[in-house]
Parts: sequence; structure tokens; C-alpha cells
Amino acid sequence: LDLIDADRIEVWLAYWCNRPIGESNNPMAFTTCRNVLIVFRQFLRWLNRSPNFDWHLPRDFSFPRCKIAKTDADRIKKRNHFKIAELKTIWKYAKPWDRALILLSLNCGFSKAEIASLQPGEIVEVEKKIKGKDGESETTKKRVYIKRFRRKTDVYGEWLLWPETIKALEFLAQFRTKGNQHVVVNQAGNPMTRKTKKENENQVIKNHWDNILKRIMIDEPNFHKLSFKYMRKTGATYLRHLKIENAAELASMYLSHGEAADNKDQLLPVYTARPWKKLHRALMLLRKKMLPVISSVKQPWEATVTRTTPKTVEKVKAFRTQGMTLKQIAKEVGLHWITVGKICREEE
Repeated sequence: LDLIDADRIEVWLAYWCNRPIGESNNPMAFTTCRNVLIVFRQFLRWLNRSPNFDWHLPRDFSFPRCKIAKTDADRIKKRNHFKIAELKTIWKYAKPWDRALILLSLNCGFSKAEIASLQPGEIVEVEKKIKGKDGESETTKKRVYIKRFRRKTDVYGEWLLWPETIKALEFLAQFRTKGNQHVVVNQAGNPMTRKTKKENENQVIKNHWDNILKRIMIDEPNFHKLSFKYMRKTGATYLRHLKIENAAELASMYLSHGEAADNKDQLLPVYTARPWKKLHRALMLLRKKMLPVISSVKQPWEATVTRTTPKTVEKVKAFRTQGMTLKQIAKEVGLHWITVGKICREEE
């Protein structure tokens, strides 16, 4: 500890700002270096106040502002959302449990933490009376909302749920054990807010997402690969580009960003409430945008165990319609002719 003086700290900070070479002989990722710098500062502040170690920050030392170096590749603008065709592919290759989480993410702008921490009390059913065209008759419709405070920022948000999202929640209910305080649990019934034995972040959602992408990459090696959090960004991108008034403000509400992001008037949140009804209407327009994706699988909640990828199944069907025999198709797609016959019978 005696060696950690002001000069040594600055050398250490500069080392990570210059992005050292990693195992792949390339500069380490920008986010990795940023996270190391954050933890290093936290460690030094903790060490400074800890009674267990006789070490203090050098006198008058203030952490210098660090600018992490960027490579030419880092400066290339990358698309950070999925296109509708890509969402269709993801939906097709996903399994029922995965699809339920995808719907929650697109409908409500949820990422891993928001999905894992969802409580039953945050799902609210409201009966709404709607007048008929004649102005006299009334019908009662049930609307289901999620109303909650975001755990990360404590910002309030509410979302009108799509009919498909309600079915997804009904599907997820089968995995929840008695007394469980979470709506979404893993398929063994355990909450995903629980850390690992080594106190690391729960990786269930990440692992499922990685498996979807692996299945896709077998058939489409050049597929636009993004992590699960970009599903939330995809929903916000499509919502913001809807041809409606104040779409940017509604996208901010969809993401549960603070009210300061909506308007330059800092006192506006004090005197007014956010227009949640406008967001609810915008969410139904977003659903129309996503319908080609949601309706691309006939039985989205039926689990199918197969080692054959959807693209291979499509090839088998196409060859069969051309009049090819089972053995001819098997030779073309690299499957056993009995497997080909099973796929054809299921289609019939």
C-alpha cells in the first residue's frame, strides 16, 4: 500500500484509459475499461475510509477526468435496434418461455432487471365501460396494466398490456411456486433476482438469449447480433418514430426515464402529471407495428423439442412441394430420411 501514491494512481488510470491489449490481441473493450476505472475509484475511496488499513488518499488528490481511447472501429455508427424481419427470425427461433420475455420487453420497455423484479401487485386489472356507436349501449372491457416504480431510478411508469402479453403472463404463471413474490421466474420456479453462489449477477435471461442467437447463427451467420437489452431499445425506437404528436416524450415515458428528460421546464413535473393515456394509445399503435412478428408463429406457447432449425424445416417443406422424395430431400438438407418424413407429416 505504501507504493500507491498520487503518481502511481495516475499511471494506473492512464493504463486503462489507453485500453491494454486483451487475450485476442486487440484492445480491450471500451465498456470493460470503463468498468475497471469505476471499480478502481470505488476501491480507493473505500480503502481511504476503511479502519482496517493504514492508507489514505494523497493530500489534495482529486481523480483526474479520464478519457478512454477509441479505435477507428469504435467510431463506426452501429445500428442498436432490430428490424422487423430480424424480430421475426428471433421470434421463430425462440422457445415459449423466451417469447414471453420478449413480449414484456417490447410492450413495456423492460430489460433483464425489470423483468426479474416484476411483482404480482404491479399488474393491475381495470374494468372500463365503453359506449356503443348509438351513444346509449355500454360494454365493459377489461384492461390490464403494469404500474410500478423502476428499481434503478425509482421513476414511476405504467403500460397498457397487449392481449399477447397477457397470454404470455398466463403462460409464465405455471412456473411460479406458491408464495413466490415474483411474476417471472426461471423454469425451475426460482426467482431471477437471486445471485449466484459467488455473488455474481443472475445470468438466466442472458443464457437463454445467447442460446437463441446461437440457433440463429447456424442458419444465418451474418445475423445482426445484439444483447437482450437492445430489445428494449428496439421498442423505444419504433415508438419514437410513430407518426404521432410528442412521440419523443412518449418514448421517454416508455423507457421510464425521469420527467426532466421530457421538457426543459424543470417545474413542469411539479404542476402537471405525465400523459399516460397518450402512451397507452401509442402502445397499441406499437402493437400494430409488431403484429407481423407476433403472428409469425401459429402456436407460440406450445413447446416443441427438435434439433432441426426452422430454416431447415422450411427447406424440407419447399423441396416436398416440388415433388422430391424423402431420401432426395434428406440428401439435400443433411438429415435422415425418417426425420424428413416426420417433418412432412407434421406439416400435413
